[in-house]
Amino acid sequence: MTVLSHPRILVIDKDTLDRKAVRQALAAGSTHVFDVIEAETGAQGLRMARAEKPDCILLDYHLPDMSGLELLRELEADAGEAPPVIKLSANDDAAVVVEAMRRGARDYVVKDAEGQYLRFLPAVIRRVLAEERLRREKREAESKYRSLVEQIPAITYVAALDAPNTLLYISPQTMLLGFTPEEWLADPGLRLRYMHEEDRAAVLEQYERSRLSGEPLRCEYRMLTRGGKVLWFSDSASVVRDESGERLFLQGVMTNITSAKQKEQQLLESRELMRSLARHQVAVREEERGRIARDVHDELGQKLTALQLEVSMLSARYHDDPPELSGKLRALLSLIDSTMDSVRSIAADLRPPVLDLGLAPAMEWQVQEFRRRTGIDCELVLGDDDIQLDGERATAVFRMLQEALTNVARHAHASRVEIALALRQGRLHLAIEDNGVGMPAGHPPEKKSLGLLGLRERALMMGGEVDIDSRPGRTAVRIALPVPGAMMEE
Repeated sequence: MTVLSHPRILVIDKDTLDRKAVRQALAAGSTHVFDVIEAETGAQGLRMARAEKPDCILLDYHLPDMSGLELLRELEADAGEAPPVIKLSANDDAAVVVEAMRRGARDYVVKDAEGQYLRFLPAVIRRVLAEERLRREKREAESKYRSLVEQIPAITYVAALDAPNTLLYISPQTMLLGFTPEEWLADPGLRLRYMHEEDRAAVLEQYERSRLSGEPLRCEYRMLTRGGKVLWFSDSASVVRDESGERLFLQGVMTNITSAKQKEQQLLESRELMRSLARHQVAVREEERGRIARDVHDELGQKLTALQLEVSMLSARYHDDPPELSGKLRALLSLIDSTMDSVRSIAADLRPPVLDLGLAPAMEWQVQEFRRRTGIDCELVLGDDDIQLDGERATAVFRMLQEALTNVARHAHASRVEIALALRQGRLHLAIEDNGVGMPAGHPPEKKSLGLLGLRERALMMGGEVDIDSRPGRTAVRIALPVPGAMMEE
């Protein structure tokens, strides 16, 4: 049906005089030019309505072959869109009017005996045609919007706010899950039943919060298809309000993010594999360093000791005769002593023997060495707990302490360092804080220091985490590692 510049009006009325009066009223004094066609019976009116496609129908209630309600019923049963109908009635029987409106009549006009209704009939038709045009434009806009929505690769939905889990609309993309939109709309519990049981409680809580508070909904969860396949969705929804701010419904979009989640999982697995490899390499390197330290200490140390003994004996034999030889032997002994100190230092750097006694003694030794080498005041506070770690974790913590102290010595320009080690809630906590220059806000120190970056990676390999808080005048490095088998505090 098309609203023409000359709207076509079909008048269905058994009374010839009434039809003539309507035609004259629509022709006289009207700003609109109406094209009027007439029918005397219901059957004739139906034929003309179907053939002529009028823009509006003026329908009398009493017809020779059927009632106006029966004709409305026939129009309603026709496929396609029926033109708007204005009911003409010789009386204002409320029951008839209500039934006519229920059957599709858009308005009604009471035919009074004086014919006053003819004066405002053109205005009524114009208003009904304008409303019909707006209604059609709204339907077309909704159809275009729905067509657009149903082409995007996501499930769009409208959910009721006053009835939890009740959907008012859902797009055909539900077929991705193996269900038609009709199945979703008919069964409010279907969506929850096919939501992954591990995600259901959290999603329900977020939906309820959005429904009650009006806050936007943002969540990710898994759905099962009809065949049992698991798909990931990102669900984003907002509460739609009317002009007065009254909440109407929840409108949302479910986007299939399964591919992204799979790639994310692959990336996590790849990172974990890389960290496992790095952890293995660290373990191999530590083992090799320990072997080299033992070889240096035992083999080279023993040979140097034997050499020192031989030179000492020669020095004793040729103490004063000849003087030149005696001086050479004393210089050689001094060189051997210096070389032995270097050997011990190299062996300790590779792997301090004290580390075999436990983490706490090794840390105390490291603090003393740091204080001796740098002159920086360094304080170590150990918790009351008897911390028992496996060799791998003890070595990792010790190396992280070394890396943190090396970073302080190289970059901090600090005069004091405080170190604390404690076991809390099944996690080992190591804190290193200095009073050095620190870093300005907005310049994360781990991006500037390879030492701190390596420290972070060591912690991650052990399933731990590192927090670095640096600002001018203060830097704090806090490390937390899980300790398998450690008792959790109540």
